[in-house]
Amino acid sequence: MLDGILAAAEGKGLLKTGRARSDSTHVLSAARDLSWLEMVAKTLRATR
Repeated sequence: MLDGILAAAEGKGLLKTGRARSDSTHVLSAARDLSWLEMVAKTLRATR
């Protein structure tokens, strides 16, 4: 799954070509933010 995310990010020019580190703090922070946004979206859908 992470490979797909990295490929998509590289395709959009968000990553430099080459090896990407998945243990970087900015990657972990972005994953946490996405998880939070997903939780908010699910909550909003549930309130409809």
